[in-house]
Amino acid sequence: MEVIAVGTSRKLLTHFPLHHHGCWEILINTSGSGQMTIADQSFSFREGDICIIPPETPHGKTSEQGFLDLSMMIKEMRPIGERKAKIIADDAQRTIQTLMELAHRIYEGKSAVNPERIPVILNALGEAVYQTLAGLFSSNRLKNRNIDGFIERMEANISNPNFCLGEEIEKYGYNRVYFRKIFKAATGESPVSYFNRIRIEYAQKEFHQYGSSRSVKDIALASGFSDPYYFSRVFKKVAGTSPTAFQQRIGSFDWNILHKSDDDAPA
Repeated sequence: MEVIAVGTSRKLLTHFPLHHHGCWEILINTSGSGQMTIADQSFSFREGDICIIPPETPHGKTSEQGFLDLSMMIKEMRPIGERKAKIIADDAQRTIQTLMELAHRIYEGKSAVNPERIPVILNALGEAVYQTLAGLFSSNRLKNRNIDGFIERMEANISNPNFCLGEEIEKYGYNRVYFRKIFKAATGESPVSYFNRIRIEYAQKEFHQYGSSRSVKDIALASGFSDPYYFSRVFKKVAGTSPTAFQQRIGSFDWNILHKSDDDAPA
């Protein structure tokens, strides 16, 4: 494998339009959270999330509070699992971020490395990033198979106010306390915290799309909250502001930001 380039955000960004590359890209989000569009799918991202993007795959990001990321462009990389985009969380030691930050300093010439040796060292660091990602992917796939299935059930029931986490855990045959422990180990959050977060992220998308044309109560119901007061408390805890203030601040969101033609997007 050959590392072509290593780059980083020069400033806090709130959106980056759809674009694509003729090579593989490993992209790690180093700060902030938001939504990432990859081909025809949308994913939530947060700090520490790593996206593996195959060649010629359109992708873009948007964030209300802003984000920073770091990317590594690689030629002819071996796929990890199926040849499609995937998101993997960095480990607790931030191994991927540390390797990529080192690669970026070397690529920018901000190290004592002999310039003639830079390509060799970058390729070695790229291989280290690849092998670490492959290990994280295999470990997570084996260890978190039931967690992944449970998260899929959460995502399928975001708008269902009658969905009960406790009952769903019992369907999986787990003790609730033990399941909470393994879920938090896999995701960094409790099941309740995770479910509330993805529901609030869904609510934020609804606010972006509809602006003031839908009431806070309607958005709460669409996000699975039958009690608008509880929705407000959870929203403020997750987003740092009330849903009313959030709605007033963003107004009506222009979704064309995410759908600019490739001719308008940076290479």
